[in-house]
Amino acid sequence: MIFNSGPCVLESEKERNLYTKFFAGYFFNEFIDGYDERVVWINSYLSKKLNKTVSLQSPSISFDNHTYLLDIPSDRGEFADILLHDPVSKTIIAIEAKYLTNWSIEKDIKSNLKRINAIRERYYKYTIHFCLLVSSTKWKSAIKMKKHESSSYACFIKDFKDDVGVLFWEDLVEYCDSKTVKKYMEYRLSLVNAPASQRYANIQN
Repeated sequence: MIFNSGPCVLESEKERNLYTKFFAGYFFNEFIDGYDERVVWINSYLSKKLNKTVSLQSPSISFDNHTYLLDIPSDRGEFADILLHDPVSKTIIAIEAKYLTNWSIEKDIKSNLKRINAIRERYYKYTIHFCLLVSSTKWKSAIKMKKHESSSYACFIKDFKDDVGVLFWEDLVEYCDSKTVKKYMEYRLSLVNAPASQRYANIQN
């Protein structure tokens, strides 16, 4: 089972495990009922978060994408954990996804934007948007630290808020019409601030 949840289930805590299951196993899976409606919803959601009109029509989804796939010689690094590519509207949505780990200005924002800007220069006919996907819990924690000298949130608001759309796992989960998927995701998100020991499976010999 893909969406089996609970403390007795042995499961990776890596971000890649979560976003691959959710997006490929459900949200952008054209074999799951409601696909067209989910695409309409994600267009509306992205448009709201980016403050720009997004009109994906037939998006392909890919994971762990690097610039060498687009023949960018200056930097071969990763620019998107999750990539939505719609050749019809010539739109690319590059998403940096975070789950249990905290997001970083240098690694998750600056580095990705540098690579994305290089892609924009080469593929100038495309519209390329960049988003950060986090839990609302992590985002609220960052806001609480905004007065600290090294605050990532303060730096983000000052320098990057117009270049990056902030997406929340909870918003995506709320839209789920599958009780099984919703239950799985709600359980996984409940572990965001839980002690590390609670993230490990309770398997009996």
